[in-house]
Amino acid sequence: MIKKLFTENFLEDLRRTYITSGISMPFDEYIKLISIIPITTFSCFVPVIFIIHYVILRAQLIPTLLISILLSALIGATTFALLIYYPRIRSSSRRYGIESTLVFTVSLITTLSTIGMNLERIIETVLEVEDNKYIKEELLLLLRDMKLLGLDALTALKNASMRTPSKVMKDVFQGIRESIISIGSPVEFLRFMVTSMIENRKKLLREITSGLSILSEIYVTLTVITPIALVVMMILMSVMGGTIFGIDPLSLIVIVTLLLVPIGSLAVLIIIDGWLSRV
Repeated sequence: MIKKLFTENFLEDLRRTYITSGISMPFDEYIKLISIIPITTFSCFVPVIFIIHYVILRAQLIPTLLISILLSALIGATTFALLIYYPRIRSSSRRYGIESTLVFTVSLITTLSTIGMNLERIIETVLEVEDNKYIKEELLLLLRDMKLLGLDALTALKNASMRTPSKVMKDVFQGIRESIISIGSPVEFLRFMVTSMIENRKKLLREITSGLSILSEIYVTLTVITPIALVVMMILMSVMGGTIFGIDPLSLIVIVTLLLVPIGSLAVLIIIDGWLSRV
């Protein structure tokens, strides 16, 4: 059913994203879930919402039916959208996780390649000291392809480059493969990649530092200066009398203090966490 709703290009793009997301469930099974869960959610919520409005709240029959169907359809559509975008969100999370420490892993691989280790032994050695769980997952799958499935190093590297969500790691796998094919050793390519990744990391750190300085100014303005100015204005308005949108100024002071300031601070913290997760 789901395959009739989308074009082949969309499904192929979803399949590629799903592969890089690291979800263990087969793609066809996940497609079946996308077909079943939204309909099941809709079917379950219709009677629940109907009972709440018609039996408990004593609403009229026709409006209750319309509300039940519309709200259930909205919940079902939201569930459908979440299932579609979940692999993309998970893939993006894994990509940031991989690229946060990939430069150190590639540096170690470069060192081990320089002393003449073969690829299988290099991966085993790196896995002994690797702390990043996302990189470890990718390397374990690469090692599995070579040791358990019996694939040669070139084929295993090709599969690994198609599986990883990180473009940088994909370039590393493809570059190692092409270097082995062309000159027999990936050492020179790996040295170039390490230098390039260090430069890109420096550039990223400069961008984040600049962004954080701007964000700190916005934070002070929104959560310190603006609330103080609003509170002063509302106190003056309360002295003169009157309301704002039917709410008295003193109540608005409470809303600003207890809701707007914490929400603004939380939003800034979420933005900062998102930026720092890239480092």
